[in-house]
Amino acid sequence: MRSTLYYVSFAVAVAVLLFAALIVQSLGLFDHHPRLAIPARSVVETSIPSPAAAETAPSPAANGELEKLRAENRQLQDRLAGVLNWILANFRGRYPLPEGYMPKLQLTALTDDYKLHPEAAEFLKITPDEEQKMNDAFAYAQKYLSDIEAAIVTVTNPRPDKVILYFPPFPEDGKQLKDDLYGALQTTLGQDRFDRFVEVSDSSMRSNFYQFGEASRTIVFELAYADDQQTPQLKVKDGWVLDLGPNSQQVTATETSVTNLPAKYSAYLPWLPDYVAAFSTK
Repeated sequence: MRSTLYYVSFAVAVAVLLFAALIVQSLGLFDHHPRLAIPARSVVETSIPSPAAAETAPSPAANGELEKLRAENRQLQDRLAGVLNWILANFRGRYPLPEGYMPKLQLTALTDDYKLHPEAAEFLKITPDEEQKMNDAFAYAQKYLSDIEAAIVTVTNPRPDKVILYFPPFPEDGKQLKDDLYGALQTTLGQDRFDRFVEVSDSSMRSNFYQFGEASRTIVFELAYADDQQTPQLKVKDGWVLDLGPNSQQVTATETSVTNLPAKYSAYLPWLPDYVAAFSTK
């Protein structure tokens, strides 16, 4: 991957080369056009020509060459101005991040409703058209994921105020999901920006798409009463278990108490009891 510093250096180098070309062109150092032959003056001892007699008007051919050089210089100046304006527009107020620090930079890829997150769009300089194409790809992947969930979910109710959703791993379908999604993103962003997107948002993408089928997931919804409150809150425990090998697992879990069901759990309402649905704002 090219670092930001590389792009800055490249842009400045291009600007310098264009400026040098402008100077060289102006001086005519690489002018391969035939020059006008000017006959040498003969020395006449008996008389000295007057200045008016010595001066001659430029020929039409010489005027044409001069205008051509001026036009080429104007084009070079326009190109140089364009490069300098691009540098100002893209790097003003920014500081190049060394390549070694890029893996430590992690951005949120998606919003709760599976749209491209604004910070990722700003980081990658996403155009409106590209953003629409990426959101279409995310919507397709979300639908694909919902179809898989509906086929594999297990619902249990250990208590009247507690419900558990369990989703086992689905590695084959998860690989297909990842291949389709990443293929669409790569086509939209191009190889360089796609690689950068994956580098800074891989953990976020995996969190949104079930580790692409590599991990099992358990979501627990239960009513919770605070000591000083009569109205219960909804406690949501969301955890992943990723098998790393024999006798080794990676567990990632969150626990939150809410008064409004987060939007990312709305897709599970068909499997949830009414007391959970009552916390939904939809």
